[in-house]
Parts: sequence; C-alpha cells; structure tokens
Amino acid sequence: MTAEESGVVCATPRRSTGYALLAAIALAAAAPGCSGCGSSARVTVRVERERPPPPSELLDGAGNFAVAAPRGVRNVTLFPVLAKQQAALGAMTTLAAAVRAGEAEVREARSDDTAPIDDDDDDPFDSPVMIANRGVVPIVVLAGTVLRGGEQDRLIPQDLVVAARSTVSVDALCVEEDRGTATRDGVPTEGKFEAPGLLAPLAVRAAGQYAHDQDAVWARVAELKEASHAESDSASIFVALDDPALRGRVAALTAEARAALAAAPEAERQVGFAYAVGGKLRGVRWFANRDAYGLFRDALLEAAALDALTAAPPERGVEGGRAPPLTEVASRVRSVDAAPAVARATHAANVDTYKTGGSGAGSALRLAAAGTAPLSSDYAF
Repeated sequence: MTAEESGVVCATPRRSTGYALLAAIALAAAAPGCSGCGSSARVTVRVERERPPPPSELLDGAGNFAVAAPRGVRNVTLFPVLAKQQAALGAMTTLAAAVRAGEAEVREARSDDTAPIDDDDDDPFDSPVMIANRGVVPIVVLAGTVLRGGEQDRLIPQDLVVAARSTVSVDALCVEEDRGTATRDGVPTEGKFEAPGLLAPLAVRAAGQYAHDQDAVWARVAELKEASHAESDSASIFVALDDPALRGRVAALTAEARAALAAAPEAERQVGFAYAVGGKLRGVRWFANRDAYGLFRDALLEAAALDALTAAPPERGVEGGRAPPLTEVASRVRSVDAAPAVARATHAANVDTYKTGGSGAGSALRLAAAGTAPLSSDYAF
C-alpha cells in the first residue's frame, strides 16, 4: 500500500517551530506503510513559522493595558500603549473642534454667571474661565490645554468632561504674566478665548496639573521661551507655541512620530503612548478606546515634540535608540499607582483622581457616573 492509497500524507516539516513542529513530526510517525519516507509518493507539508507576540509589559493591575516595544525618532523614544479590551464611551469631541464649529464658547467668568464658580480672591491669576457647550455631545478637555485671549492667556490644569448643553466654570492658571486686561496685541478680546487645540509641554503642564503652582507655571513658561529662541517682549507661552520656525520643526518631528506609531505592530489596539527624551522617560497617557485616543493623538505628539526640541542640550542631542527598558516604564507607572489616591470633583461631568509616588505623579479622568472605568490615565515623570 502506498502513502496515497492509505490516505495519510508522509510529511517532511520545514521551517516549523514549537507545537507546529511537534504536530508535523507526530503526523509523519503515525503514517502507515511509510518507513523512513521510502514511499515513492512523498508530499512536503510547509508549516508557517509561528510569530511570537511583540514584547510588552503590563501597566495596570487589571491587565488590560500594556506598553509595547519602543520606536525611536531622533531624540524621542515612543512606546505604544495597547489595550486588551476597549470600552465603549459614546460620541465626544474636543474643545478646539467645538469652538471651530460654533458649538462652544470659552470666556472669562462674569459676576452675573449662574454656574458655580471657585474663585480665589487672594490670587487674581488663579481665576476661572467659563466653558459653554451648546452642542449635543460632551467635550473632553485635557490638562495642559492652552487658551489665547481673555484678560491673559490661560492653561487649564485639569482633565474635564463638559456635558452636552451645559456651562461650567473651569479652574485656570495664567501663562501670560505681563498682561491683565481684555486687550491682546491691541485688539479687544471681549473676555473671550481662542482654543487652538494645543497642549503645553510637560514641564509647564505638570506645574499646573500636579503642583497647581502659579509661580512654577510662569517659571516653566519663561524657560520654554528661552529654549525656543523666539523673539518677543511678551511673556506669553504663545511666544514659543506660535513661533514660525519652531512650529515648522515641531510639525516635522510630529509627522515622523506619527508614522513611527502607525508602523508599530497591532496598531488597531493602540490607545496611547509613553515617551522618553534623550533616553529619559517623561510621560505616559492612554485612553479607554482608540477613538478617544484619536481625538488627542496629534496634540499629544506635538507636545512631546516640543518637549524634545526644547530639552536641555544633553538630552536634545541623544538619539532615541537609548531607550529605557519596557520594565522601567511599567514599574514607574506602577510605583505611582501604588500611592494613595486623592479625588477632586469638578464642576463638569467628571472626577479626577490624583496620585503622587515613586518618582512621578499620575491622574485618572473618570465620568462622574459611579463605577465607570477611567476615560484616560496620565503619568508625568
């Protein structure tokens, strides 16, 4: 009886590994009438090599988020954050998109506002702004969002969700130390703000979000202006953010970073990223799903690019190949998560939870509804 007549194929495995190799060997051994592959009817079975999963390290206790292998771009190292499962949160939009569409307005608080206001009379620069959402979907605002106009340019130091058809007061810090009037560059602002969709670089943001220190915010803005080499007498953060030469360099580095993340394995599971500058871990931000991440990916990458381009000279010149190991990224996140949590309610539709521990700080943005998973988690080192 030949191998063909027995209905069994004599297999010679090639390029097989693991269980696939064992299965092929077992099949060959079980073939009747096939001694040492002496049959004249030999059929070769090609078994595809099994690809091991990309290396990753878990970030959260639930095992849903993991940081994956790094992608180097100049002096920046990007680590994709992947989600095992993605939560459905419904439609949402950004402040910049809502303002452009005429569905939101940001302005100085007024004495006749009916929305609750937290105003510190001892600190005129720590005064709230009002966000009016006239649209039908919630507006998500990330800490570090910068606003141009009003009586001075501002930074929003907390994550927020402004519900549809609602007006809320939002805590804000000044990022323009030398102005306190409703006229900017000789043009009346009428107390209103533009929302250009930009995030402050990490040092400025962290001084507001985690330290809530107005003097520290001004100091970091001054350092940013000096590092940017932008020429202006203004003390506004927009001296650096609007500088044409720097904006061009930021745009180029952002495009490279975006391409690097898009080329990473399992891009469909990507919901955020960690990044290092000059080999030093700076920050991590991820979202509950890819759609939410997509709303803010470019703004986050721009902020990271600005961070990299204005870093101290030793870090500015170090190529991204000197990346911290995945274990370090994960362990530093977990060290922050091990610290006690402090919840801070907002006038918006969310609660922010803060932790400080190890060598960094972290926060989680949750909808006010009980039992909801974080919409976004952030870490600064």
